[in-house]
Amino acid sequence: MRSTAFLALVSLLAVHAHAQEPDSVPAQRNRATGLDVEVAQDIAALYNQPAAMRVSGRLDIAATQIVNGNVAVLRGPVSIGGRVAGSVIVVNGDLTLAPGARIDGAVFIVGGYFEGRERATIGGPIRHYREPLRFREEDERIIAETDQTVFDEDESWVTRWRRRRRDSDSKLSLMTGGSYNRVEGLAVHGGPSVRRTTSWGDVRVNAYGILRTVDHWEWTSRNVGHDVTAQVGLGRPGTVAIGARAFDIVSPVEAWQLRDAEVGLASFFLHRDYRDYWARHGGSAYLVLRGGETFSFTPAYSEERWSALPERDPFTLFRGGQQWRPNPVADEGRFRLTSARVAYDTRTDVDDPSSGWHVVADVEHGRSAAVRLAPTPVVVRAPASEPVGVQYTRVFLDARRYNRVSPDGQLNLRLVAGGWVDGDELPLQRRFALGGAGSLPGYDFRRPPSKDVLLCGGVDVPGRPGLCERMVVAQIEYRGALAFRFSSEGGFDEEEDKRWWRLNYSRKGEWVVFFDAGRGWLVGPRSGDLQYGRGTLPGLSTFRTDVGAGLDFELIGFFVAKSVSDAKIPANFFIRLRHRF
Repeated sequence: MRSTAFLALVSLLAVHAHAQEPDSVPAQRNRATGLDVEVAQDIAALYNQPAAMRVSGRLDIAATQIVNGNVAVLRGPVSIGGRVAGSVIVVNGDLTLAPGARIDGAVFIVGGYFEGRERATIGGPIRHYREPLRFREEDERIIAETDQTVFDEDESWVTRWRRRRRDSDSKLSLMTGGSYNRVEGLAVHGGPSVRRTTSWGDVRVNAYGILRTVDHWEWTSRNVGHDVTAQVGLGRPGTVAIGARAFDIVSPVEAWQLRDAEVGLASFFLHRDYRDYWARHGGSAYLVLRGGETFSFTPAYSEERWSALPERDPFTLFRGGQQWRPNPVADEGRFRLTSARVAYDTRTDVDDPSSGWHVVADVEHGRSAAVRLAPTPVVVRAPASEPVGVQYTRVFLDARRYNRVSPDGQLNLRLVAGGWVDGDELPLQRRFALGGAGSLPGYDFRRPPSKDVLLCGGVDVPGRPGLCERMVVAQIEYRGALAFRFSSEGGFDEEEDKRWWRLNYSRKGEWVVFFDAGRGWLVGPRSGDLQYGRGTLPGLSTFRTDVGAGLDFELIGFFVAKSVSDAKIPANFFIRLRHRF
């Protein structure tokens, strides 16, 4: 088998990212001094719903016990080893799940710790808020207080002052930006960061200088840049924000297929860069409108200069004597961009979702009075010896749906589509390619079997860029719990299960089977299987397809994929951080 995306040592960064937020708690809530009033009222309403078991104080549900309905507990602590055929609501108490515990519904924990999530099976969403709930009791019901601000009488004045200042601070930051790549090496961002919270909203300013390490920290115009952002939030936290940004950065042509960490580790360790890049220098203004924690709408306007970048020779741990894949040429000019982005996210967990939607859609209208077109094959677009005016409209959609279909099974779906909608032909920076671990893993990255529908002519250009004006790819996968049982006795008896040595991976270990289908195409008068009219979609028989399977241990996954539409192509082995999507 050939390796298409052997991303070694990925667990290092994954463990770090996972350790930052072990529970599915929005970061902004960890910094707050109390629950949002609406959240507090929702928690109280959940607690007040009919329950099969309602307890004030300690509660232990044994491994052999089954509760047919909801469990609502005040103050706790709560320990569950058996099954709850409903939801669990714990208010101002801790929840511990024993190995093999099962909750068919949702889990809500307020004002306490949550342990054992990875050892149990949970059928519904998880919501965990560290801040306690302020309430009063009326019979068996609770009423959330309108003021959820919490003060600890025993804490020192220094602790109280630091807690009040958590959302208002000034600091100097030094961090990496983007991924390690063949154009920048490692881009180090450093500078002041200021955040202030007021009675009417908040103000945030980040002013970072950028130094690229590709030439051993040499201070040249190619190795320095900047990224400065100022944002003012109005009203409730995150409801409305107005911001501006000035930047001189390096951007990837397509960032949706692989994560930054995956690209960076592959570049640093294995001398393989799975993205292409171009330079952006300019400024933008934007508005953010949020509907709670699940929905956001961001219109923006920017003026920026686009430039091509050559590949360079940053340090790599292995294969340092090899030549990098050329960074493809790009169109150059000054662009004015008007865009709008919509995001909708109801996932139970960002890193390990069991259910919910994650949808990102954006539309961009770009125009420029003079663009110097990079050379491409004639089939892609007509050459131009002088700068030409360009005006285009492009859309992009990434929609994911996560479904828990059984306590141990999950069916996940993803659809990615995008491309030209109106105007002139798309600039090269806004085109697409398929193939590789992030889209169609049954096909090698940038190595299609022929001049086909994955690169749309890019195979004839140095660096093999994606030149497709439109593309669509669909991915479907089924996940099941990975469990092993070992015994010196032979046979298996459910009643004697406790006597056996059992290693049971319900969330941290899963077997995965998947199927992918997709292709790209050019827009224009019909020409073979590569070019279609603006209102025409290619037939399903022209799509490239693959199937695969693997083992996913949450932090790292090992997979193998085989092309179905091109049977002669050998199977590919690849490794992914976290999950495939």
